[in-house]
Order: sequence, then structure tokens, then C-alpha cells
Amino acid sequence: MKLAISKQFQTFIHEIGLSLDLILQRADIPNLLWKEELILSPTQYLKFLFEIDHELTDEQILAFSDIGNVKSFMPPFFVALCAGNGLEGIRRFAKYKKLICPLIIDVEVDETKEEINIYLNFDIPNSTMPRFTLHNEQLVLISLLRTGTGTSITPVRIKSPYPYSEKLRQYIGIAPTLDKTNALTFHLQDVLLPFVTQNNVMWSYLEPELKRRLNELSTENSFENLVEKTLFSAIPSQTFFSNSESNFF
Repeated sequence: MKLAISKQFQTFIHEIGLSLDLILQRADIPNLLWKEELILSPTQYLKFLFEIDHELTDEQILAFSDIGNVKSFMPPFFVALCAGNGLEGIRRFAKYKKLICPLIIDVEVDETKEEINIYLNFDIPNSTMPRFTLHNEQLVLISLLRTGTGTSITPVRIKSPYPYSEKLRQYIGIAPTLDKTNALTFHLQDVLLPFVTQNNVMWSYLEPELKRRLNELSTENSFENLVEKTLFSAIPSQTFFSNSESNFF
């Protein structure tokens, strides 16, 4: 398994004030940024994430977690925001996020409590998820729901093995809990709110290619040609969405 760091992602890292050259140096990863994509092994990828974790400020974590900042180079965000509601969007995100990151997102609907629980784990044997990665993915899911619905949805509960800073707690809107495991819980009624960003035309266009890419994950080279390489040449940044959705795209 190999993972690619796209040029778009490299540019974003630079724009929020991080030195990719320094991060690679500290992670002992050869600096091949002159290439179209930076290809990393799972071991290198983990080192890369841990070095980012050491560098990031709270403001930069929030920038990473704002779906408005990253949707332009992360196809899973496009398809999630095209969904009819939050539950459908989260499930799409969970399904297609593995195209760009070895992340397992388990979505559990508790109809008795009328809640939805989301659990995050790395699909890399004997690995630990860095604080930045775990908190970033939790915050991304909150941002996804808020962006899609256009409302300030607040989780019911959120927990992780890592402490949350005051700035992150303010963004989340509740007091997080320290725990050996991680979980993000929402009211079921909140995730069933309709998405104002729903777009069936975009979804019908993207779904076949995304499914094809998922089928390639069993091969050694599955990460070498990420889905955005095909998609971004064909997706205009604004034209698939109506004027009423312009605040979110």
C-alpha cells in the first residue's frame, strides 16, 4: 500500500504556515516534492502525520478541519456534501475517505437513544492515530454537518484519548471527555436534516469513478493514482451548484 500527498494538499500545508520541507526532514522522508505527487509508504505516512502533529497550532488544526478549506482537493468531501442529509453524507464520507487515507470510519445508529455514534481507527496494523489526525477527523465531521445543513449542529458527546484545547472545545460547543477510546455522537434528528448542498447531478457523475477506485484498493498500486487525479480535471469549482449554495462552496 502506498499513499500519495497531492500537490493541492502540499500547497494547502504551505498556505497555513507549515514547512513541508522541514516536516519531511524530521520524519526522515526523502524530499521529492518536485514530483507531481509525493508517494509514501504506510510507515512514512505515520511519521509524516506525527511530525505534523508536533508542528500544528490550534488555529492550524481548525483550518485543516474546515471543510470549506479542503473540499477543493478531497473528493470524499464533494460526494458527502452532495448527499440528501447528514447521515447519508457521513456514510458516503466513511466509504470513500479510504481512497485518500487508511482510515476506518464506523457509523452506528442507535435508534433506541435516537443517536448516531461514529468511531475512528487507522487501517494500518499496530499503529496509533496521532492527536492531530483523530481530532481533525472528528472536527471535519462536525464541519461537514454544519456546512451541509447550514446550521450550527453540536454533538451530544465527543471523546478521545487526547485532551482538547480550549479553542477546540469552543468550536465543538460541548465539554469533551478523555477516554481510552474515541467516539463522536450526534442526535439522530440532527443528522437527518436535509443538506442545502445536495446535488444529485454531481453525485451521479462522481459515483462510477469512485466505485471503480474502491475496487482497485486490493492492488498494490491503488493509492498511486488517487481519485482526484481524474476528477479535478473535469469538475469546475462552482458550476455544479446553484447560487443558493454559494455560501458553502
